[in-house]
Amino acid sequence: MHSILNSDLIPTYFYHLKLKERLLTTLNMLKKELELNRIQQKIGREVEEKVKQQHRKYMLHEQLKAIKKELGIEKDDKDTIEEKFRARLKVKDFDLLISSCWNPYPCRNLKFNF
Repeated sequence: MHSILNSDLIPTYFYHLKLKERLLTTLNMLKKELELNRIQQKIGREVEEKVKQQHRKYMLHEQLKAIKKELGIEKDDKDTIEEKFRARLKVKDFDLLISSCWNPYPCRNLKFNF
């Protein structure tokens, strides 16, 4: 955090001023410091609120996804890929296909329609 009051020039600057000028300068510097803190707090609150909203959206989205999966409305990517693969093969008996391919060389002659 940057602060106006952390400057190395302040001691030498105040040394050359009269008491009234030092007090006014100090007051102005404190006002700037206060304003800087207010701005930082405002930004912090805004960021925190945005993070909370995004986290809430994510949690609700994940809950909805779990409910849909439980009801059978939505499927996992794995289920979808498996269904697409089975539909493309159009083979009813996978055990027969697998048993005929126990050796990789005879499988070269099998043709799949993808």
